[in-house]
This record gives sequence, C-alpha cells and structure tokens, in this order.
Amino acid sequence: MASIYNKLFAKFYDLFMNGFEKGLVKNRQELVSGLKGRVLEVGSGTGVNFEFYNEDAQVVAIEPSTPMIRVSKAKQCHCQSIDFLNISITDEVLFEHIEEQSFDFIISTLVLCTVNNPKQAILNYKKLLKPNGKLVVLEHIHSSKKTHKRLQNFANPFWNVFSEGCNLNRNTDKLLLEGGFKPLEHKYFVRSLKWVQGVYEKD
Repeated sequence: MASIYNKLFAKFYDLFMNGFEKGLVKNRQELVSGLKGRVLEVGSGTGVNFEFYNEDAQVVAIEPSTPMIRVSKAKQCHCQSIDFLNISITDEVLFEHIEEQSFDFIISTLVLCTVNNPKQAILNYKKLLKPNGKLVVLEHIHSSKKTHKRLQNFANPFWNVFSEGCNLNRNTDKLLLEGGFKPLEHKYFVRSLKWVQGVYEKD
C-alpha cells in the first residue's frame, strides 16, 4: 500500500518539476518521438514522455509507484498503445512478467539516478533489448567541476530522502560504458545539473 508521502509526491510531482521540465521538452521530444516497435519505458513516473510517442510505438511502461501510475494513465492518448506494469527494473520477478530480448528500444529518462541498484538495472536493460535494440538515455549525472561535485556530495543525503531516492552524484555515463553499452549518439549539456543524452547499443 502506498504511503501518504508517496501519494502526495505523485500528486505534486509535475507541479514541482514544471520549471525544470520546461528545459527538457526538446530533449525528450528528440529522443522519443521517432521510436517505432516495442518500447519499454523504465520508471515511467507521471507519464512525462507519453505526449511524444507516436502511433507506431507499442509501449510497456514499468513503474514501481502505484500513485505515479494513476497520474500517468490520465495522460495516455486514446491512439497510443501503452501497457502498464507496477514493478521495478531491478525487481527479482521482472522476467516473470517480461521476456528477455523482446524490445526494440528501452527509454531511461531520469531513472538511473533513483534505482536502488543501477548496475543491475543496466544489466537488465541488456537482457531485455533485442540483439539490435537501442537504449535511449536522458539522465543527470555528477558534475565534473570540483566545487559542484562537493556541493552535490554534501546535499545528496538530504535530497535523496526528499526526492524518493534520487541521487545527485551518480556517474551514470560511466556506469553505462562499464555495463556494456556504447554510444551511437552522445552529448553532454548543463541545465542546472550536468546531463548526458544519448542512444546506445549493446557492446
């Protein structure tokens, strides 16, 4: 059963993130709008990506928060094919619900900062993608500037509790490379935080 905090977090998440998300609209649209085939969206949250999916995408949206799923379902367009699973990408029973090598694309946007075991999540990404499948990523990462790195390290324990597990200081770009993915398209940018955006294939 979801806690009161979980319910409130889901209810006010979009309002809280509104200003922040305005700066990411083009990035999300660029990554999501052209996808076709079977798509797994990991940590679909309140459905921020849903407006960008076209009719050729058959989406499975997995999300461990029941209140988040309730909010996201209201954003599903009638012309879209989106199935929901109330589960985490690192859940032990994940492969009882989803077959290995069954997706053309996996979407990971603002996910690997939060999952309890990002290395396991990345391993599962590899297992779930078809041999020629692609991983689509938009994640904030640890700053490369010393002062910012120290500030993020200091603030992280407090932010982690407030934001339901989000971490400000993960080197997600390095974890992806270490986990066996190589970038086909890849770029960094700074918008309040440092970000990595890219399309990856299995190494």
